[in-house]
Amino acid sequence: LALLKREGKCPQHVHHRQIQYRNNIIECDHGKLKRIINATLGFKSMKTAYAP
Repeated sequence: LALLKREGKCPQHVHHRQIQYRNNIIECDHGKLKRIINATLGFKSMKTAYAP
């Protein structure tokens, strides 16, 4: 990245992010998503999940 900046091929304000999943909201927040999915896995069918 430093070489590209020196050669002028990359703007000076560009930074390298080292945090994985920073731009991917779904992967970043997979803990809440897994809790929702695991809670619904107990239902074998939608009839079981339905409560009038």
